[in-house]
Amino acid sequence: MEVSKSQCPKCTGLMERGFVMDHGLIDHRLLRWVEGEPEIGGPTGLKLIERKTSQITRTDKCDKCGFLEFYGSNEVQYV
Repeated sequence: MEVSKSQCPKCTGLMERGFVMDHGLIDHRLLRWVEGEPEIGGPTGLKLIERKTSQITRTDKCDKCGFLEFYGSNEVQYV
């Protein structure tokens, strides 16, 4: 699979396309972006009620400095 590589905005190295996976006790899934600052509480340990979320669909990593650049889906859900 040939993917065009872009230039790192931090150090001008080459960005490699990939993704970030969350490893849970039971399953594996892609990470999610959640709006706002984290607040302690709720059944998961974080309050997530009525917050916008978006699936992180792609993560590019610089092969020189390690900078990560995340891309999310345009579909926004409310938790």
